[in-house]
Amino acid sequence: MTIPDAMRESELRRFPLRRRDVEGAGGKLRIVAPKSSRDLLLLGWSQKQLPHWADIWPASVAVARRLMRDRNVEGRTVVDLGCGVGVAGVAAGMCGARVRFLDRDPHALDFAKFNARSNGVADYEALVFDWTEATVPIGDLLILADLAYEFRHVRPLLRQIESFVAGGGEAWLLDPDRPTGNDLFAALPDIGVTEVHPIETNWDGSKRAFRMAEVRAGRP
Repeated sequence: MTIPDAMRESELRRFPLRRRDVEGAGGKLRIVAPKSSRDLLLLGWSQKQLPHWADIWPASVAVARRLMRDRNVEGRTVVDLGCGVGVAGVAAGMCGARVRFLDRDPHALDFAKFNARSNGVADYEALVFDWTEATVPIGDLLILADLAYEFRHVRPLLRQIESFVAGGGEAWLLDPDRPTGNDLFAALPDIGVTEVHPIETNWDGSKRAFRMAEVRAGRP
């Protein structure tokens, strides 16, 4: 599907749109998104809840490319927390996972659902979800792609990770060395077995570097 297809969707055509292709070792995602969060602000979007969801975050691209390369989530339930337009979750679905898109903004979920359908992903659900209040549903893999951009987010994210790992799942976190991420990553070993390693991806003409933590149940 392309921009004309998206323009036939009443939930999407209110936005200025663009399509971006995310290429990986195992395939290609065709993603439709708003042109930028800045455009939404110019259209009068509330600055009290900045539309971060509208941008394609490089961390989600890095996760998507890893999923497409390794293709080890078939038959697993993958939870894309703060999914935005759904890049990481769509990649998981293309690799055979059952996907749960979670975001507090229903507009983000409209794009995530459209992008899932556009890329042939059928086994998904999309839930309006505020991770500062509710608890993430249990699954096999929880993806958090650059969510800790404010210090007030650290405690709720740690609570979500701890609950998910205690339920037998694994969590992947990516962070571009934000000061807020330092607090988050420092607490992860108290939750479970934690492996941290660097990961890089090319996006928008430049190389983006992240630290990636993989957390699973086990004695800290």
